Formats: sequence, C-alpha cells, structure tokens
Amino acid sequence: MTTPGRIVGRNDGNHLPSLGLFGEEVEKGERTMQVRYRLFKSVMKSWEDLCADAAAFASTIGRERLINISVSQADTGGQGVIFVWYWE
Repeated sequence: MTTPGRIVGRNDGNHLPSLGLFGEEVEKGERTMQVRYRLFKSVMKSWEDLCADAAAFASTIGRERLINISVSQADTGGQGVIFVWYWE
C-alpha cells in the first residue's frame, strides 16, 4: 500500500524548484510549489485538434513551469488522452 503525497519544491524566481516528497519543510518566505495537471481527452476530436489544444495550454503556462506532456490512447473506443503536467 502506498501513501498519497504531494510534491513540493522551492522557487526563488531564478531556478527550477528542487523536489521534496511528503511534506518537506519549506523555509519562511519561500513559495511552496505543487505539481498540477490539465487533462485533454476526446473521442470525437482528431488527434491533431487534441494536440493543438494541449499545446496551446502548455504555451500559456511557460516553459519554466512545464514538467511534461503525456499522451495515451485507449485500446477500445479510440479515446485520446493528453496530460499536461506543470508547476503551480
């Protein structure tokens, strides 16, 4: 059994956050960063349109906050799923 946790990091405005798991202490004055995601999925949209939507969102958050973009397609039904992972 695993214990759910959150990922936090430190951000001084000049560097990407350093990661810590399960409630790492963050010194006063530093902003706690959390991993977030936005899910894009569709059965009706083409892959091109779905990717364009995810890319447009990723462009708005900026490369310094972007972690990864994950893509998957279900075996049945052809549903496309894209996760955009980012720091907030």
